[in-house]
Amino acid sequence: MRTIFIIIILSVFTGFFISCNSTGIPITPPGQDDNQQHNLPGPPPPPGQTEYGDTDPIRISVARDREMGKVPFQVTFTPEVTGGVLPYIFKWDFDSDGITDAVDEIVSPNYVAPGIYFVTLTIEDDSGAQAVEVFEIEALTPTPNPVIKAIPSEGPAPLNVNFIAQDSTPQAGASIVEYRWDFDDDGVWDFITTEGNGNTAWTFNEPGNYYPVLRIYDNLGFWEETSTHILVKF
Repeated sequence: MRTIFIIIILSVFTGFFISCNSTGIPITPPGQDDNQQHNLPGPPPPPGQTEYGDTDPIRISVARDREMGKVPFQVTFTPEVTGGVLPYIFKWDFDSDGITDAVDEIVSPNYVAPGIYFVTLTIEDDSGAQAVEVFEIEALTPTPNPVIKAIPSEGPAPLNVNFIAQDSTPQAGASIVEYRWDFDDDGVWDFITTEGNGNTAWTFNEPGNYYPVLRIYDNLGFWEETSTHILVKF
C-alpha cells in the first residue's frame, strides 16, 4: 500500500511540473543565454556597400589619352571610381591653383602655356566621404614640327633623292628661319639655308642604309629635328 501511495505522489508532482511548462517557452540548454537574438536576413545593401553598415572606401583611377604635348593641346581625363555610396560629386582642378575648374565626370581641358601641371580630382560620395587623386601633365614648349618626305626613298646607287621639308611648320606666333640637313647622319650639316621652304636634293653614291636628319629653327630660338630612312642598293 505504501508503494502505491508513493507512486501516486510522484505522478501528481510530475503533472504539476509539466503543467507549469506548458506555455511553449523553450527551456534554455546549458550554457545558452535566454536573451540571445538571432540575426535574420535583411534588405540588400545600397550601392557601394558590401556588408550591412560597412562601406568600401572610395578608390580612383584616372585614364588620360596623353600625358604631355606641345601647347596648345587638349587632353581627355576619364575617371574610374569604385567604393563609396552613389552618387558621386566630381571636382577637377586642372592647373594646381586650388580652384575647381570643372564638375563633370569626363573632362577635356586645353593647355595653352608651357609648364608642368598637377591635376587634382576630388570625389565626394553621398555619405560625405572623399578621395583625392593627383597626377602630372606636361605642356611642352611650342617647338617647330619638321617632317621629311624623300622621293624616292630607295633604289640602286647612285641614287638621287629629292628631300622635301613637308609640313615643317612652326607653332602659332612663330616662323621658321633656318633649315639644316645632314644626309649621311655623320653629325655634319651638309646643307644649310635660311631661304625658301628648305627643300633640296642629294645624291647617294655608295650602297647602304642612310638616315638623313632635318633640323629647323624658328624665330623664337626653338628648334626640332627628325630623320628618315634611305636604302641605296647595289
